[in-house]
This record gives sequence, C-alpha cells and structure tokens, in this order.
Amino acid sequence: MGLPAGVFTLVFLLTLLAWHIKREDNRRQTLAQFGNVVSDIRSHLESDLRILAGVTAAGAAYVNASQDITRREWAVYVDSLRLAERHTGISVLGYVEKVMKTDTEGFAARTRADDSPDFHIHYQGGAASSPFDDLYPVKYSEPHEVGHRALGFDLGSHPTRRRAIERAAASGSFTLSDVIQLEWSVRPESWFLFIFPIYHAGGDLSTEAARRDALKGLISSPFPCRSLLNDMPPELRRRAVFQIINQTDEGTRELLLDAADPGAFAPEAARQPPVERELATGGRVWLIRALPTPVFLAENRRASHRLVLLLGGALSLALGALAHYAALSARRNELRRNVTEGQLELALKSSGVGAWSWDLTARTVHWSEGTGLLYGLSGEAGTRSYDAVLGLIHPADRPRVSLDNLSRSSLKSTF
Repeated sequence: MGLPAGVFTLVFLLTLLAWHIKREDNRRQTLAQFGNVVSDIRSHLESDLRILAGVTAAGAAYVNASQDITRREWAVYVDSLRLAERHTGISVLGYVEKVMKTDTEGFAARTRADDSPDFHIHYQGGAASSPFDDLYPVKYSEPHEVGHRALGFDLGSHPTRRRAIERAAASGSFTLSDVIQLEWSVRPESWFLFIFPIYHAGGDLSTEAARRDALKGLISSPFPCRSLLNDMPPELRRRAVFQIINQTDEGTRELLLDAADPGAFAPEAARQPPVERELATGGRVWLIRALPTPVFLAENRRASHRLVLLLGGALSLALGALAHYAALSARRNELRRNVTEGQLELALKSSGVGAWSWDLTARTVHWSEGTGLLYGLSGEAGTRSYDAVLGLIHPADRPRVSLDNLSRSSLKSTF
C-alpha cells in the first residue's frame, strides 16, 4: 500500500470510528428523550388511576358513613359524582355486599323489597349456585340504565374477580383485578375491575385474616381497557405507540392495551428494543412498552454523525490527494536527478575528465570513474578516506589541501 492510499485509509478509518461514536451518542440522546415521553405516559396513567381510586374510595366512605343505604340513596349519590366528567371510562359505580351462602334467599328478598322487584342472584357461566360459602352479589349498580345488567351477579363466582376481592380484603386498599370480560357488555372487549373494600364498623383490621373476616362489602367499578387512551394527551399518542401488559396473579402476562399498529412490536419489525416502564398500582404491576413514532424520530433527528462522516470523508480525500501529489513530486525529482547524473557521467567519460567532492566532516572523498583513471587507479567510482587521497598528492601540494586549509577556504569561497 502506497503512502497516498495509506493516508486515505487511516483518515477514513478514523472518520468511521468518530462517526460510530457520534452516532451512538446521538442514539443515546434520542433514547433518553423518548424515555421521558414514556415516563410521561406512565405519569398520565398514574393520574388516571388515582382518579378512579378516589371515586371508589369516596363510595366506600359514603357507605361507611351510613348505617344502611337504600337503592334510591345510592342512585342519588352516584348521580352527584358526575362520573363521566371525572373520567370518560367510568360509567358505573356498584355496591357489592358480602353474603353468606346460607343467607342468599333472605338477602335477595330484602333487596327486592328495596325497589328492586326483579332482583335475583346469578353466577358465572349460568351456574345454579356458588361453590363458595361467601358470595359477593352486586346489590346496587348506578346509573341504572347502564348498570342494571350487573345487578345480582356474584363477583365471587368468577375466579379472577374473587382473587381481586381477596386481595382487596387483605390489603384494605384500592385494588385492580386482572383482565375480565363483562358478560353483559354490549361488545366484546377487555375490562378490569376497580375494587375498594368496606369493613364492619369496629371490626378487627390488625391482620390480613382479620380484615377478611371483617369485610362487609365492596365498591366496584368496571373499566374498559381501551379507555386508558381516552384522556391520553394527543401529544403523547402522536409521539409514541405503546402496549400495557399486566402481570397477573398467576404469574403470567396478559395484554391490557395495544395502542400500536398490528405487528409493531414483533422483533423483526421493531428497529430498536421497546422502552419499558413499570407502573405499580392497585396491587398490580403493569409494564408499559413503547416505541417512537416517525413523528418523534423526525422531531429528534440528529444529523451530527452524518456531518462527521461527510467532513471526515472530504478530509480523507483531501489528505489522500495531497499525499498522492507529494509522492508524484518526489518521483519526478528522482527521475530528474537520475537523468542529470546520467548526463554528467556521459559528459565525464566523453571528455576524459573526472569529478570529485570532499566531505570534510567525514574525512572522505567521493570521485567519479574518470578521477580514478587520472590518478592511475582502476576506473571505478567510489569513496576513499582523506588520508588515502592525500597519499596520491605531491608532497609539495599537500599543505594546500590540508583539512585546516580546506576548512578555512570553505568559509571564504565555493568549490
């Protein structure tokens, strides 16, 4: 590899290294920016869930403040909450009472007498009864025009709902269920339940077991998973596509929401791993997985690494060209020198004279072939020591060519 190619290759390799480093730095900065977007999505979801938790907690406080409530009182209370104004996903607020299996008939009769003549308890999958000793039928569900389908349904007869009820009773706080399907929903879609426990006044709440025994009932509200997007700021939806994945009680993962095009999160489709954030709330852990949209990438495109490549490439070409020019100039000078030396050698041979040069520092003399012949030596050009040459000079002339004399003369004139 010649000098020009070597210079070009070295500079170009350094340019590629700088380009790679800058590109990775840009990528890290873009990921950090997108990480902020995903954190904003998580913060918005947290805010939404706090609103929903507040609604169920307020319902529990209302029940606790009353010795007993009627269907009419519950309807008036729920109407005063203006649920749709709090969140578009909140459509129904229900009161669920814990009923022992031995008291199902008595409970149903009391509820029918409370302005609910058609009330009856029904179970998951149309079963005739519950396999459990404790039942959790929906006693009130308002607004009536939306929630009447849920009246009498035993939440405890459904495994997913029962697990959420047990967690709520044990924790004493707001709880989310895993994904469920509402049997009375107009269209098939995924839902989850918000549950807040209500305990008997004066009950022992010191341990989980004691809290389960003291459980009086629940406030519950079904929430469609798609409604998590309803109040999501358009700016966030414009900049990210995301999924929300729930880690279930059974240790598996289930998709709550997919706000992305089909296949967007497939390994072969994603240009980069999704950015993930965890959201722990209501006894659940949700995983938010997000990918940047083309809009976000366009807004945060950084071209500095391309500029490095462009400038480095230009510099590589320029330095390569300069090195190539320097190599050509050196070659031309060498050719000229060879031609000049050849012409001098030809002139010396044709004229029968010789040429010589002194190296006063090295104490040597270099002479041509003709000079050797003039001294009666073999006709070979070469270098001899000063003392050897001095022996060829007539003794009378030697002082004139002594080193001291030559050194002084070299300071005054040019040989």
